[in-house]
Amino acid sequence: MDHSADPKYDFDPPVSTVETPTSPPEPPTLQGLFAYLQGVRIARKDVPFYSYLVAAMVHCDPENREKLQAAWPDLWAEVQLRWKGPGGKLPSEMK
Repeated sequence: MDHSADPKYDFDPPVSTVETPTSPPEPPTLQGLFAYLQGVRIARKDVPFYSYLVAAMVHCDPENREKLQAAWPDLWAEVQLRWKGPGGKLPSEMK
C-alpha cells in the first residue's frame, strides 16, 4: 500500500544526534607519545624491573611518589636507606 499521498505519513524520520564512531574511541592519555616512546626505548635496555621503580621514586613528583610509596613500601624503605648510605650500600654490604 502506497502512503506517499497521505499527509499523515508525510514526515522525515528523526535524525539521531548521536554520532556513530567509525573506530573505537582512544583512551585518555596520561603521559603522551614522547613519554611512551622513551619508555619503550628504556625497556629495550633490559633493565631489572625494580630499577625502574627506584628511578621513578627518585625522579617523580610528590603526588606520584606517594602512590609509589603506598604500592611498594618495602622498596621505598630500602631506597631511603641506600640514599643515605655511602655509595648506596646498606650497612650489611659494607663488610
